[in-house]
Amino acid sequence: MTMKRTICIVLILLLLCGCTPAAETTASSTASASELTVPANAQTVPAATEAALAGPEDLNADSVLLYRQEDFKAREGTLFSLEELRAAPEEALLPRTHIYDERFPGDGVMLLRLLDYCLANGYVGFSVPEGTVPLPAGEQFKLLEFMYRIDGGKVNALTKDGVTTVWYKCRADRSDTMEKFSEGLAAARRIAAEAPRGDEWETVSWIFYYLGDHVSYGDRDTYYLYHGYHLHDALVEGSCVCSGYSDAMYYLCNLCGVECLSVWGLATSDLIPGGIDGHAWNCARINDLWYCFDPTGFAVSPRTVYPIFFGIPSFALSIIGGHRLTGDYDNNALIPACESSFDPVTVWNGTPEGALKSWLWYAAQAETFPANLLLCSGLGNAETQYVLLEDGSAATDLPYETFYAWTLRFMSEDCAARFIPAIFRRTEEGGVSLRLPAQSDLNLNSLIVDSFTENADGSRTADLGAASAVFTVSQNDDGLYRIESIELTPKE
Repeated sequence: MTMKRTICIVLILLLLCGCTPAAETTASSTASASELTVPANAQTVPAATEAALAGPEDLNADSVLLYRQEDFKAREGTLFSLEELRAAPEEALLPRTHIYDERFPGDGVMLLRLLDYCLANGYVGFSVPEGTVPLPAGEQFKLLEFMYRIDGGKVNALTKDGVTTVWYKCRADRSDTMEKFSEGLAAARRIAAEAPRGDEWETVSWIFYYLGDHVSYGDRDTYYLYHGYHLHDALVEGSCVCSGYSDAMYYLCNLCGVECLSVWGLATSDLIPGGIDGHAWNCARINDLWYCFDPTGFAVSPRTVYPIFFGIPSFALSIIGGHRLTGDYDNNALIPACESSFDPVTVWNGTPEGALKSWLWYAAQAETFPANLLLCSGLGNAETQYVLLEDGSAATDLPYETFYAWTLRFMSEDCAARFIPAIFRRTEEGGVSLRLPAQSDLNLNSLIVDSFTENADGSRTADLGAASAVFTVSQNDDGLYRIESIELTPKE
């Protein structure tokens, strides 16, 4: 008799005696509130030892067979009610973007729902009677790679002897891929529960900064063949490379209700011959528009009020980070068009504190690398020309008046007249010349609004960490605020 059957007999005897194994009690008492409940009629404790694990021959029109990774090769699994899995709550499903649901019409959506349930609950795949779900075809297989981010494997499907089987193909030399993924997913659920909800920009910003603050970049000797590539590496081990960052942002955003995709392609690299290396980043839909995000780029670059790899169009990301899609992934059916830029004025300036954030974002961007300011603000585009001059400045053909008018959305004429000449000049051709400001004791990149108070004279005081700021604001007819005056004082 196999060890598995022996264990089943022991469990049955304990249940008949009204006992609960001590290990099970411990597991129950420490389980996360976000863990899932198995449907009541699941045959987890069989009536007879011989039926401990069911096979495809036990399927009927009302059932589905779910496989654990260790039992899949033998095609032995656990029988569930198909109807109960159809009605499983959203919490029981794998968090993923729904942009591709329309690519799986009719019963194809049921295929995704069953696969969602499997992977979210530690199963590697399922079998149903032929005709219950359609087999994926053609481009759908590529789409499945974007939907299910486990360990770099692929979703396979097969119909044979009247049974359709769909499964996630884990690496043959690893027996606990799903266990590791489940640990990473549990960590993602716990982290997502802490994220702010309501404003999608605030939610994504919180996730972006969380990864930058809690996950370090680097290859490690991990469970996987590739070091630091996966969700478990990022959120459980706390160290990963680009794929781990991308997977983590993918799951955290979708858990928070923000539609997000992982993007795979190429980027410039100084670390390998030829200067091109594989890379992974993200695109997310915020307020019905798609934007690019690269959490890896942010994690390895100086922290700024508004990082340059956050909420920008594809062309800007390609200019800043050298990213580009390979031929396999440049299909619009796979990757939405990301043509929009994060606009801090519109997003933030509904409050005085938001106006200050916009001003700080502008100042920090200009100090980091001024040419990026135009890209990230949406003023620059794929045709905007940038010329690096010998004195370290960067000249662009963007009309100076266009740039100046844009800054007046969040700072007054007096404030702009005082601040802009320190960093920007008009070229002889009427464009904007950008130059790095002289080094100062005050690093604008490090300034984050920690606290905010209103003074009796109507001014506001903000604690910015390394400095304090006293500023005044005005409000226009649209309800947006702008900085009228500001004085920064470094802390000793």
